Amino acid sequence: MSKSISFFFKGVLTALLILLFFGLASALLTADRYHLTTSHSNISTETLNVTLKHGQAKLNFVSRATQKTRVITYKMHGLFLRFGDHYVIFTTDDSDDVPAHHFAIRKLYIEKVSDTQAFLITDRRGTFTMKDGTVIYLNSVLTGTFR
Repeated sequence: MSKSISFFFKGVLTALLILLFFGLASALLTADRYHLTTSHSNISTETLNVTLKHGQAKLNFVSRATQKTRVITYKMHGLFLRFGDHYVIFTTDDSDDVPAHHFAIRKLYIEKVSDTQAFLITDRRGTFTMKDGTVIYLNSVLTGTFR
């Protein structure tokens, strides 16, 4: 019984190492830049700039209120693994609202539609409640350009 459990764990460890090696090798061969945007009618516009170069990731998120001067920014720097169109980013978040840096793991799905167009799908979007109680459902799809 002990040998079969040992064999099982060796197989799982080997599979995880192969998966990690594939993600790392793919990330080291990546040199992509994305400029993605979305808007919420008459409320705000959001821009996400993503630079993925040889395993390093830089993300800059800016949300601007349309009728007010409120601007929210997040800067994220870290490392990433790539699995096809899926990216796993190990990053520290730097926000205007919070002075401390926090470690986070972000998952992105970015698909290139053409030579210059791309879109990002994320499941981390939710809702934003305005001061007057109005609930805004944030867009989960950002579209933009690829360089």
